[in-house]
Formats: sequence, C-alpha cells, structure tokens
Amino acid sequence: MNQYHRDLLLPDERPVEEGICSMGTYWAPFTELNLLEAEKPLGALVPSCFKSFRLKEWEAFQISDENYFICLAVSNFKLLGVAFIFIYDKLEERYYRYFQKTRANRVSVPTGLMESVCHYSSETLNIRIGNHLSDNLFTIHFSAEATEDQPACEGQISASHDNAPLVIVHPLGKNRPLYSHKALMKGYGTVTVGEKTSRFKKGATAVILDDHKGFYPYHTRYDWLTALKQEDGHLIGFNLTDNQVKDPERYNENCLWVDGRMCLLPPVKMIRSEGLKERWEISDTYDRVSLSFTPLCGEPMKKRFGMISTFYYGPIGRLKGYIIDDDGDKVSFDDWIGMGESRNDRM
Repeated sequence: MNQYHRDLLLPDERPVEEGICSMGTYWAPFTELNLLEAEKPLGALVPSCFKSFRLKEWEAFQISDENYFICLAVSNFKLLGVAFIFIYDKLEERYYRYFQKTRANRVSVPTGLMESVCHYSSETLNIRIGNHLSDNLFTIHFSAEATEDQPACEGQISASHDNAPLVIVHPLGKNRPLYSHKALMKGYGTVTVGEKTSRFKKGATAVILDDHKGFYPYHTRYDWLTALKQEDGHLIGFNLTDNQVKDPERYNENCLWVDGRMCLLPPVKMIRSEGLKERWEISDTYDRVSLSFTPLCGEPMKKRFGMISTFYYGPIGRLKGYIIDDDGDKVSFDDWIGMGESRNDRM
C-alpha cells in the first residue's frame, strides 16, 4: 500500500478571519460559520452583494439499518429550493421517491449547527431537522403524503454526534471556500411507509450528516458515493467525492470511519464506462480504494431554461469491494447498500 498523508487540523472558532479563509481539513466543528465574510470569493470584479446569492447550501442525512436506506435533504440553490426524501426498502427491494422543487425562500437552511433548525414545509412534504451540536444531538422529523403510485411516509430519527467529524474548508478558487461538516453517527427511531412501521433500533442504525455550503461556480459538477452501517457492535461508513476543489491531493472530502476512528483517503475517480445507470468503478492511485457500485433504483433528472440547466442522478445501489484503513487492513463493503450522486449544473 502506498502511503498517503493529509494534514488533519484543529479549527479556529471561525473559518474566515479578516476576510481570508483558513483552508484545510479539520477534526472538530467550527463554533461559528462566517463564509460570507470572505473577501472577493467570486473574483475581484464581482460586487460583494452577489456573495449570498452564489452561496449554495444544503443539509442532508443518510440513514441505514437492516431494513431501509434513506436519504433526505433540504437545499437552497438560491435560484430555487429543493427538498426530498428517498427511501429504499432493502427487504422488499422497493423504492419510494418524494421530491419537490420550490422557491428559494420556502426552504430554510441555517448558518451553523450549534442550535438551529433546518426545515421545509408544504401540504404534501415536510422535513424538520433540529441541530443541537452543542449537545451532540440531531433530531429528524419527516413526512410525505401518498401519491397515485406510492404510499405516505413519516419518520422520526435521533442521532448522537459522539465521534470526530470530517470538517473541510477547501478552495474552489482563490479565497473561494467550499465548507462541509460530515459525521457518522449512531441513531434510532421509527419510520412508517404506508401501513408498515419499522423501529430503527439502537445498535443497528447508522446516520451520516452533511452540512454543506459552497461558492460553487456557474458550471458545477461532482460525483459522490457513500455507505454506512451499524452491525455487530461496529459502526462503519465512508464518504467519497470527486469535485472541482483545487489541489485534491491536499484538499478532498474522502474518508473512512471505523468505530469512531477517521481515516483520511486520497483523491478518487468514479468511472462509468458502461453508462451512467450501469456499474460505477471507484479507485485511487494509492491502492486504498477499490469499489464498484451498481445502481438499483433512481432516475436521472434534467431541466433546461435557456442558459440555466440542471442534471442530477442520485441512485441507491449495491456495493462490492473494499477500502484499506490507516493500519493497512481491508474493510469489505461487499453487498452493502449505498448511494451515489452525479451532478452537472449550469446556474
């Protein structure tokens, strides 16, 4: 195994001081997020009044137990807001998708996780996330009305933020930050789909948080893959991203979590030589990551309005392969259920 190293830092209270972003990978949260204080993140010629409009924000969770894989998110892309709940029943191999686009002012994505609420509410879909990082607690409540072809759903999940998170402030350009706070957590709760209520048990429920904000460019593209599980006393998960961050050897969001220990990983590439909806191959140049991901459900979504276009594909699928931890041990992900994303937007 080739050696890979990336500095893991203790953050200051805020990521921006005197207009300058402290780029790096951190093992603890910021107590205050002040990305809008960054000096000229969009370039010298762009007025500061555009900063808030260009800061794309979302808060998302993946939740997995022996019966279900769930992903939900509330996003503010400034031109529009998006909220969704994706549910995959592992036992029945059924997929439920609840997705809404709305005006940006209809979604609320907070600045910071210490004590805040992220939410979206409509007549047919509701998500409310309680962020209580100062108490190491997150609460998730969601519901969606039935449609012609799928049942109603609702759920309540709690998760404990007990392990070191992956917190990044990485450069999309000169003083142009991408921030994310990702954490693998233990969880519990209940979820109802139609007439079927399932208890997400302590000791068998894994949750990943992604609090995400970035001054993404007009043409945004990235690939992403994750999986997580709590089983037989072990809590394991990973996050892999191939995005537009400058100098990915030094700055990337890739990590493996094993029982409270976080292993930083090298840059990866996700190759889909057989087509987007066929098998993905994920690897790196240090021989740490060797995975394949086969989509099981989910359809690409495309929209175009003149110079504005969006492309999003977020399949849930089956994994095969391994990741090597910092001790040189292989962690197998054969037959795990995970989720990938491929995004290519112009907005």
